Amino acid sequence: MRRTQGIAALTAILVLGLVASVTAVMLTRTFNEVRNTGDDAGIIQTLMLARGTANLAGAVLQGPVRGLLNAIVEDQSSATERWSFGTSTPSAGVPSTDSVAQALSGGSGSVAYRLQAQLDALLCDADLPDVGADASIALRIHVTPTACGSALPNGVELPEGRFVSGQARDGDGAISDQTYALPFVIVAEGSSGAYRRSIASYGELQFLVGRSSFSRYALFTGEQQTKSGTPIWFTGSTLFDGPIHTNEQFAFFGQPWFGGAVTSSGCVRAGQEDCLNVPGRDQASGATFYGYGFMDVSRMRPPSSPWAWNRYGYHAPTFAGGVDWDASFIPLPDENGVEERSREDEATLSVDGDVESLVLYVSPSDGGGGGSNAYQYLEITAPDTLWAGDDLPHEDVYRFRWQGADGPNAAFTVWREDCVEIVDEIVCFWEEEASTRAFSLFVDGEVERLRGPVRDPVGSEDPDDAAPAIASFAQVTLIAEDDVRITGDLMYQDPPCSSSPVREADGTVTPAECSNLDADNLLGVYARSGDVLVGNAHWYDETLNAPYDVTVHSVLMSRDGEVAVENYDRGAPRGTMNLLGGVIARYYGGFGLFNASTGRNISGYGRAFTFDPRGLQGIAPPNFPTVNEDGVRSILVFTYGQREQVE
Repeated sequence: MRRTQGIAALTAILVLGLVASVTAVMLTRTFNEVRNTGDDAGIIQTLMLARGTANLAGAVLQGPVRGLLNAIVEDQSSATERWSFGTSTPSAGVPSTDSVAQALSGGSGSVAYRLQAQLDALLCDADLPDVGADASIALRIHVTPTACGSALPNGVELPEGRFVSGQARDGDGAISDQTYALPFVIVAEGSSGAYRRSIASYGELQFLVGRSSFSRYALFTGEQQTKSGTPIWFTGSTLFDGPIHTNEQFAFFGQPWFGGAVTSSGCVRAGQEDCLNVPGRDQASGATFYGYGFMDVSRMRPPSSPWAWNRYGYHAPTFAGGVDWDASFIPLPDENGVEERSREDEATLSVDGDVESLVLYVSPSDGGGGGSNAYQYLEITAPDTLWAGDDLPHEDVYRFRWQGADGPNAAFTVWREDCVEIVDEIVCFWEEEASTRAFSLFVDGEVERLRGPVRDPVGSEDPDDAAPAIASFAQVTLIAEDDVRITGDLMYQDPPCSSSPVREADGTVTPAECSNLDADNLLGVYARSGDVLVGNAHWYDETLNAPYDVTVHSVLMSRDGEVAVENYDRGAPRGTMNLLGGVIARYYGGFGLFNASTGRNISGYGRAFTFDPRGLQGIAPPNFPTVNEDGVRSILVFTYGQREQVE
């Protein structure tokens, strides 16, 4: 019995040991599985964080980087050589590889190194989105080997900048577009607790270099004053959400707000080609503050946010998009230049003489004026256009729309309504007039009335009662030798913005809501020798007056004159001019008179200007004037691959 009990005890001990061993193994496996599950969760979480951050980098490259790159290109692109970047022999069809690489990425003064400094300022200390407790993200973009103080990841190389395509400039004044590429590496990191994962994405920015359009400005003035020499003050009611520039100097009263870049050349009585030589002071960098006088940039504390305090109040403009008091002089188009001389030849349609009325509207063929069956109509009334031998003016009616498939070969087909008299009856039919990819109308005279559809009901003071003037697919530029008078609403069928900048009760500014930047419709109005006027105070002819709260979607430009409200100091107040686009002019025109105590206008129109941000994407009305400096007309982001790493 003692022997049996001993064997039983030994067996029990062996069984317990075996159970303990199995339990240990099972626990070890369980712990490993739990740990592996945690590893997998941590890896997946950090991977998603890194990928989301890489997507954020894509938005940066498509958005802010374009503006940064454009400023560098404007400064560094050669305006006299055959190539914007790089050199070649006279007979070569492309610039040499080494010369392009040196200009784009070859050292501290190159495009890449200057852009890297801007990228670091934008990203290195940026407040990136909050991704939760115990988690974080980091982002840097390399266009040079070092970004945010960190080198490229091991095994990652950055190629040199290169020439992609384009024609050499031939020296006769014609400007050829050229495309260059700047390689980049995006390093996006995500971390969660002890887990970290990074993604390195490879690609290049391909940017088209050419003369940028004046449509890139919310406001541009050759001389920051009226034709009569009256200075223009930006006040607390001034809200500009796009780039503004003057070749002269700005003057500030109160606290105006500027959401885009503000630049001034500091000229005094700027000439058409350069600063005039005014003895003793032909150029000075700075601005004038009400009650203080001119403040040189050396006395601004600091230059990025200057201010003055006096018995007239606190004068402190907000420059949310930055300010440059010593920017390059930008001449308006030269009337004898190649581009201006060819503008009439490049127009799709031309009118010899004055136009009494130009009405733009959209076909209502599909009920709402849109869709593939819609037409863009232009109804032109001119003194020398007659009905079948009658002595009464007749409307020449044109219409156009896209013909054929979209793509590089797509074009507008333009038809003209041809009317003939057959047995005392007028019979009209459509006859093809032209085919063009860029529609513009040239008038060798003035346009007395320019408008879209009349509001329904007639006499309404609500611009929402007006049908669109520009079809969703249409891009139109009116070029007139003399004055253009706007006498009605001119609205896009598919506007890019849905609101204007608004100053809130607490003094902050809510920028405009512009989320429809893929919209195609565009209108440009360009008066070369005359003014662009908003019709006002014509008591003898109501058809020469714009309606109450007139709404205009267009880029308005006057080479030698001003964009202004006609007779702005006469008559009753007419509400607000709601402009979506930009104003470019030799002089700053008046829009109305205001009561300084109440801030309300007592004549003319108030201003509610919203910049069309598509102008900063290189999108411009067809045949619209360009500045004399190279700029980035478009930018494409190509990503070729990525490498992931677990840490």
